[in-house]
Amino acid sequence: SPVPLVAPRQSLAPGGLAAAMISAAARYDVLRTGKQARLMLLPLAVFAAVFTFIGARPSGITLEVGTMFAQEVVDMLEMNVHTITLMEPESEWGLLAAGLKEYKLLIDVTVDMLPFGGGKFGLVLATLGGAEMEMEFRGKRFGSLSTEPCQLGGGGKLRTQLTGTLQVSPWEEEAFREIANEVVHGDDFSVELWSVLSIQLRGDENGCPLGAGYCSTVGSFTIPNVKFAQSLTLRGAGGFGVTLSNMELTDLPARQLAGATLISIDAVIENNSSFQLLNLDEMHLDIHTESPFPNVTYAIGHRIAKVNTEHGFSILTGVNPPVSISGQLHVPDREQDLLPLSKVFNSFLSGRPTPLLAKVTHSSQPFFTVAAEGKVVSCLLPGIGDNLRVGFANETTGLGRIIEVVHIDFNIPVALATLANPLSGLNLNQFVQLELKNPVGATVKVTGLTVELHYDGVDLGAVDLPSLTEEQYIVLPPHAHIRTSVWLPVNVDMSPRNVLPLTKLLHTMAREEAYSKGLGPQAPPALVTIEATIKVMVGGVSPIIEYSQGDMPVII
Repeated sequence: SPVPLVAPRQSLAPGGLAAAMISAAARYDVLRTGKQARLMLLPLAVFAAVFTFIGARPSGITLEVGTMFAQEVVDMLEMNVHTITLMEPESEWGLLAAGLKEYKLLIDVTVDMLPFGGGKFGLVLATLGGAEMEMEFRGKRFGSLSTEPCQLGGGGKLRTQLTGTLQVSPWEEEAFREIANEVVHGDDFSVELWSVLSIQLRGDENGCPLGAGYCSTVGSFTIPNVKFAQSLTLRGAGGFGVTLSNMELTDLPARQLAGATLISIDAVIENNSSFQLLNLDEMHLDIHTESPFPNVTYAIGHRIAKVNTEHGFSILTGVNPPVSISGQLHVPDREQDLLPLSKVFNSFLSGRPTPLLAKVTHSSQPFFTVAAEGKVVSCLLPGIGDNLRVGFANETTGLGRIIEVVHIDFNIPVALATLANPLSGLNLNQFVQLELKNPVGATVKVTGLTVELHYDGVDLGAVDLPSLTEEQYIVLPPHAHIRTSVWLPVNVDMSPRNVLPLTKLLHTMAREEAYSKGLGPQAPPALVTIEATIKVMVGGVSPIIEYSQGDMPVII
């Protein structure tokens, strides 16, 4: 308020103190609320003034008057929380042995309080004494907070800090996990804080008998047995906003080729809650696909990887800088587990984002394991390209394509003669080589391959090798672009409905071949559409990659 609230200077002797406190409080309340209700405290001022007048020394009666007044001020005190910083304790092993969990808290708050009094030299400054505060969430106690003295100022609004140590006993862990879940997934919620403590006051005339080093936290007059109760409104993270980027796969030493792969990825976390979590250190996570039952709360799908953060990991408020997460693919060799992994690979290579779930398993800090274990956070894995699409539809190529070019061993005159001869049969067995590209940074071993060729709306034929022999395996080094050394059989459909499209394709290929040998003008390339099903091994697991790719060059 711009209106001065300072009453005539009062000594901090008990009676004068009470009179100053009540006078200033009454005037402040009139200004703040426009009501006269608190003026009922004025008889207390008169009662206290009697002791001042007769020169009374501190006594139980004046202390009781001070307690009554301090209780009135504290009851009207308001706390608005900005952030709560959670840190690991200095020492934990002894507490763990005793079954206790301990956390250091730093609560950044704005306090709005009535003044305790003052005079021409300024307001009396108040400090909330250190205490053992009980903490409750939805009627359940989840720990006790041992606080240090907290500055309250001389009245009005003051931004200050309430620091302390939160201790959670074994029988409080269930309630503690409930509030931890609310911090991660909730929106607005409330926590109750209560204790019986002392209010410490300091004024210029009384001085600070404990020395300058203590004046900021220890008052020169203490009012004990004041009941303190606050309901703090806090913001949850709403599940956090996690965006993944820059996923890389790198080979690790293994007994077999493509047997182990390191996954590294950057994660940006947006934290809109009231909480910031420091020194979480190394958090271990299981990465799951989305649940097949989307209406079940916190349900998760199949695990596809085990990862962890770097040492010193923290979550600040707002948008955090990127943090590196790394680990390995971790999928049982069962069809029901490989199918979800295949879908993730297909979406990634197709350039489509994939919703995933990260489940916390444990932390290198045991106390944070209690709070975070089992918590599930949604995240989004972006795709590698932006045009290629999973499914069987005509699409242009993208960054995640694997097959680049089809080389076919066609004898054009023989093929045209076969098409013209109705007695030659309905199938023409030819051979192809494939130009393949590895779009990731880890070795990929192709163990099965089915490629269907389409041209001008008809099915031309297919390379049908769903299971390659060990001698036929195609090994793609990281980011390699190679042409298969072996010729793969392709069965060309020579049925009557394919005669015209095949003839057109063969003529196009013939003109292109002639141009490449300098025997004719430049011709448009022969392009087909493929539908590929490729069984690979990468990182010791075997996903199946399925996609359609349009405008695939076919070269004689």
